[in-house]
Amino acid sequence: MKASLVIRKLTVLLVLSAMALFVMNCSKNDDDSPAPDASLSTQIKATWKVKNVYEKQGSAAETDQLPVYLLLYPCIKDASFTFQDNGNLTGTFSNDCKLAIGLILGGSENLKYEIKDNKLIITASGNTSTSFDLSFSGSDMILAATTSGVTRRIVFTKQ
Repeated sequence: MKASLVIRKLTVLLVLSAMALFVMNCSKNDDDSPAPDASLSTQIKATWKVKNVYEKQGSAAETDQLPVYLLLYPCIKDASFTFQDNGNLTGTFSNDCKLAIGLILGGSENLKYEIKDNKLIITASGNTSTSFDLSFSGSDMILAATTSGVTRRIVFTKQ
């Protein structure tokens, strides 16, 4: 009778230990290979306006170039961009603003977009593509890219 009581206690102890190990392993995150953020595709689908255009060359301090763009192209303050469900990126801006939009986004007509590995790829007519690192902070969307030693970070605010 004493042997069956010891076996029963050992069995209960073994089952409880197995359950504790199971629970601890289920909640463990695999930080070695983070998955792309699927919510980026959902968060981007909105209408956005340019809030800041930061530029940095080499080790120089980052500066907001939007005031310079606004002096040259005042129409930027009224421009808005809509990321649609079908992968189209439409803009609401005047014809005289196309050059400025092209400077900021890499194109201004027939824009398409896709998200791959936390990057936003914008393709303009003529199949020229511009790739940006994509992130969100509150109601802001941040696109960042480095070209020819110049790092540009464009901050959009949701409308």
